Amino acid sequence: MAALVPAVLTTAPALAAPSAFTMPSAESGQTVRTAATTRDGQGRGTLLSLKPLGRLSRAEVISQAQKQGLEADSARHGVAACRLTYRTITPDGRPTTASGLLAPVGGPFDLVREELPGMFDGRIDPRSAVFYLSFFLTAQNRLHPLYDDPAEVFRAPYADRVEDLFDSEHPAEEIAGKLPERLEELLTDTWYQKLRHPSGALLEMLRANDRTCDWEPGRDVRITLYSATGDRDVAIENTRSCARQLADHGARATVVDQGADADHYRSFLRSAPSIARALPVAR
Repeated sequence: MAALVPAVLTTAPALAAPSAFTMPSAESGQTVRTAATTRDGQGRGTLLSLKPLGRLSRAEVISQAQKQGLEADSARHGVAACRLTYRTITPDGRPTTASGLLAPVGGPFDLVREELPGMFDGRIDPRSAVFYLSFFLTAQNRLHPLYDDPAEVFRAPYADRVEDLFDSEHPAEEIAGKLPERLEELLTDTWYQKLRHPSGALLEMLRANDRTCDWEPGRDVRITLYSATGDRDVAIENTRSCARQLADHGARATVVDQGADADHYRSFLRSAPSIARALPVAR
């Protein structure tokens, strides 16, 4: 369950660019190391590496967009995708590193009250719940030890394979094919109940991950959150919870519901043109 962030139209300090670097070719796959520093000189936000993932020409961008059902009339340039790894801090203030790509539609912003309960009450598709929880628990256990042996959490034969599957090398399709269809088949009785009624270290970890929207944007920051009532990967209540958290900080977020007929992917397709038009243009 990746941490997805809202479409906030501002510059993220954690992605502060170095003063100068040369973009290597995507074909080389070379990772560039850099010693960039932040304005405060404390190291948070320091860009550690930039790895090119691929390039598309303008014609390829148009072709890919049309295949996905997107309007491509406004495409003017090709694109280059990169993975950034940078220094940041955890919600409790500990130094860490992070890496990822922006995914501004339908995020699991409220694990405790919305996303996790939705996995047990039918709002979340069972296969999606299995995939996300397997990924989330194995990833979080490396950061916040929750168990000593996968067999404590996962039933056989999944206990012997789940950590190897989520090693950043296996594609999602292969992972999903080696996992069961329902949480009851994946989790031991003990952990099935733990996740239905979190407490202790597990609850503390979940709450630490529920602070994506717990911040105070500047006055000139416009925030639009895209979701869909038909999304059975990430329930729309997550987005509404995010908007409430932002409102507690005096920020008004606009929530766009892409409809009951839009699943997680179609919600993104419908939102992408609006997001693209709202992003600043590099000059």
